[in-house]
Amino acid sequence: MKGSMNRNLNIIWILVVAFTAILGLELIDNRVSSIRGGDAINYILLAKSIATGHGFADINIPGFPPHTQYPPILPLILSPVYYLYGFNFVLMRLVVVLFAIGSVCLVKRIFEKESDKGIGIFLSLITGTNFYFLFFAKELMTEIPYMFLSLLAIFCLDRYSSEKAGGRYLVFGSILLSIAYLTRMIGITLYAAAAIYIIIDTFRTRGDGNKKKGLFFLLAVGGLPFLIWMIRGSLYSHDVSTYESIFMQADYYANDSGSAGLGSLFGRAYENIGYYIDTLPKGLISFIDIKHYLNALPLKIFYLLVLFIMLLGFAIELYRKRGIKDFYILFYFILLAVWPVYGSGDARRYIVPILPFLYFYFFRGFCALGSLKNVFRESSRLTLNKAAVFPVILFLSFNIAEIYRMVYPPDALKRINSAVKYLAIYSGERVDNIELDTVSEHFKMNSPCYSKYLETAFGAKSILGAQDVVMTRKPEVVYLITGGYSVRFPYTKDDGRMKEFIKGRDVDFVLVDQCYPEATAYLVPFISSNPGMFDTVFDDAKGTVLLKVKKASVKPE
Repeated sequence: MKGSMNRNLNIIWILVVAFTAILGLELIDNRVSSIRGGDAINYILLAKSIATGHGFADINIPGFPPHTQYPPILPLILSPVYYLYGFNFVLMRLVVVLFAIGSVCLVKRIFEKESDKGIGIFLSLITGTNFYFLFFAKELMTEIPYMFLSLLAIFCLDRYSSEKAGGRYLVFGSILLSIAYLTRMIGITLYAAAAIYIIIDTFRTRGDGNKKKGLFFLLAVGGLPFLIWMIRGSLYSHDVSTYESIFMQADYYANDSGSAGLGSLFGRAYENIGYYIDTLPKGLISFIDIKHYLNALPLKIFYLLVLFIMLLGFAIELYRKRGIKDFYILFYFILLAVWPVYGSGDARRYIVPILPFLYFYFFRGFCALGSLKNVFRESSRLTLNKAAVFPVILFLSFNIAEIYRMVYPPDALKRINSAVKYLAIYSGERVDNIELDTVSEHFKMNSPCYSKYLETAFGAKSILGAQDVVMTRKPEVVYLITGGYSVRFPYTKDDGRMKEFIKGRDVDFVLVDQCYPEATAYLVPFISSNPGMFDTVFDDAKGTVLLKVKKASVKPE
């Protein structure tokens, strides 16, 4: 009977991996991004910088200053692709899809040990079909690679703590901790969680010599790269260009706001907690738009119920086990509470790498509802019993409904055929010149303002000289399109500082958009109050303008 059950679970597991691979294949295309932000393009340009021998540098800025904000691991991973194939986004996307498939496999391995094989398989299925997991599996961003690396670090360190001869897992786990936070800096919370767990484990074994050595090894090997990265950032940073400086500023999008005081941090935490109360339950149900089916009050009650059950499960696990995963999620949310978050979109991104843990905590909380009296006394492992089947079906139903909307079945085969064609035709092709459709096709319908901004940058390409510098809101995007130097204007209302920046960076052109509030808040008023500094090259009469700077008119105040 048990053998038959294991056979059935193995078949389900093979189907889970195959299904994730098919969904991942469906996501492959030759576009750079579906997101209007610049993170993906930053990683691509840093990969180019490494591959072309400039080191980890901002190659869009004259002089190629060292880059000090985004961590280096994803650009390092993408750099061989750029070296061999240039801007081949098909292959770059394939790299991220492979990380996604690896993450699904690791979810099973971690949680079948934490609970049982059935829970591990169904958690991997629900994670692998989550809308936002799939959305970021097609983006050249760190969410999915970081998810894989952090899960692998947890897997290795769990093996180390549970095996007597687990020294090799300690080595791999410690190295993976540093690789994880150098992929996405919030991974420092995983390093802190692992350190606290190993410290507690060392005291529990009454200072066992091997445990002490293991603790010192983890602290040194896992933490040294972070110290080196911090020192490098403080030595080479320019303007507001490290995560530490962003954290310490009252408002990153307002340079005049000054440093964040205690009051600013409390205000930030209050606002952030509101974002995550709203975002967490929606993340568990794939952000499906169910407001069409439930009116406001029942929907809010449903979301709050989902959140309560998940938090109950987290409290149970933290109280009973205090494992690496539990300290990790605790520290993760403590940091998120005070980290600058700009809207619910940011909040959603931050929970993507921890989705499998959130699902697990919901299962734990749901299965505990029947025995709340003894909930903190029990020590049983979570198993795929009748109680756990209900949330599996619930979440899977939400995910399938969202996938149906995202990958409409009549079009799915056509899109998979397109993906196969892209892989067959473009995977071995070197791409040195970016086509307009590669960056703007997706935005023509849902963001015409941004699409026009991109089109204007393409138009500017023919008039820019080799040494000309463009000042704009998204300099990395403009560099990707034009191949010319580009810088971001300072977020200041001080005319003197703006003029000083233009002169100091030797700006030749200004590309203005009205897609981003920062351009409207800082750049447009400055241009309006200093019309004699510019000649108009292009104006679409809807807010997209290309201006040439009259160099003699730039006199810092």
